[in-house]
Amino acid sequence: MSILMLEEDRSIFMSILVLEEDRSIFMFILVLEEDRSIFMSILVLEEDTSIFMSILVLEESRGLIMSILVLEGDRSIFMSILMLEESRGLIMSILMLEESRGLIMSILMLEEDRSIFMSILVLEEDTSIFMSIQVLEEDTSIFMSILVLEEDTSIFMSIQVLEEDRSIFMSILMLEESRGLIMSILMLEESRGLIMSILMLEESQGLIMSILMLEEDTSIF
Repeated sequence: MSILMLEEDRSIFMSILVLEEDRSIFMFILVLEEDRSIFMSILVLEEDTSIFMSILVLEESRGLIMSILVLEGDRSIFMSILMLEESRGLIMSILMLEESRGLIMSILMLEEDRSIFMSILVLEEDTSIFMSIQVLEEDTSIFMSILVLEEDTSIFMSIQVLEEDRSIFMSILMLEESRGLIMSILMLEESRGLIMSILMLEESQGLIMSILMLEEDTSIF
């Protein structure tokens, strides 16, 4: 047991670690009275079963973070919740693995700036789909990410569009029977820049091509 107290900033630190026949408990508490924050972390391991709980409360900003990780056999659950009342944000993350099938769902909603972030990962018999969408109406940006794995074949596509600075970022990763293709394009109209990167690997033969063009200083790499 360790306790740390500082009267000037009125903080308390408490850490407890208990080990009893392959069972452990870890508790961590941090209290700061000035900003009125509480952090509590508990880790329990009982015969290949673990629970991790983390709570962060900030009264001034009215934020709550709760994280739970449960592992039982080959089944795991991860839940994370972040709530901020001032910005009215909610993050929920769930990871479930049951007989090599997984689901990850993440949602971030902020009403003030009207943003939505959604992430889905599905694994079913060695087939996975990852989709990520972020929409911000004030700066009108879109981020889309797709990852597909089907019989050792993967596709990764990432697109980011920002209308204020008029930039486009596209990234594609394809792996088919030890053959890879990476294409990255970054365009900035205000600075008039173009970056193109291509990496191709086909049967232990590699090709790397990189082009950087900046019209202001007229340089090519």
